Amino acid sequence: MTTLPLTGSCLCGGVAFSVRSEPLDFRYCFCESCRKATGSAHASNLIVPLDGLIWTRGESLIGRFVEQRANPGFPVWFCRSCGSFLPHIGRSGKVYVVPAGLIDSPPGLRPRLVMCRDEAPDWYLPAGELPDAEG
Repeated sequence: MTTLPLTGSCLCGGVAFSVRSEPLDFRYCFCESCRKATGSAHASNLIVPLDGLIWTRGESLIGRFVEQRANPGFPVWFCRSCGSFLPHIGRSGKVYVVPAGLIDSPPGLRPRLVMCRDEAPDWYLPAGELPDAEG
């Protein structure tokens, strides 16, 4: 069970938000657009009802980009100050897609499904298959 509200912010703290509704889902996505937007092997996203997220600071710092190349219409919202990927309204217009790494405390649920697994990069290995390192 999720303890609400969940709070989150970008790297510089300029943009902050509060999740006030129980997340509907928690997903990983390996699509090229998610990999390019996050700079990682996959996105890790909470799915939240549209009325379940409010911006608490820095809404004027939110930049918006809509991809037109590999995945036309794919929305990318980011902090104009630090560049962090931010929650964005999903294509359905009914949910926010919230990058889990922005959340300040454990979200109370674990990932439930993987999207676009066949697009995972060849070099990807799950963290459990790798040795630990200091730091």
